[in-house]
Amino acid sequence: MNLEKIRTEKGLYQAEVARRSRISACYYNLIEKRVRRPSPQVARRIAKALDILDDWYKLLDVTLKKPKKATTA
Repeated sequence: MNLEKIRTEKGLYQAEVARRSRISACYYNLIEKRVRRPSPQVARRIAKALDILDDWYKLLDVTLKKPKKATTA
């Protein structure tokens, strides 16, 4: 599920979805970028904020991206 696409199609900013979901904007950003997976409770709140409540469980079924390792010079 592409949260960014759904969010932008609805004309919402990440901060607004985060506020409606009662999570931090930083945490929402990590969920949207598939770095973090939300708990079932948070997934339901995000789905409600995006008006996709029927598909809330799909937010739990994501493949997380591995964070890039920092390189030293």
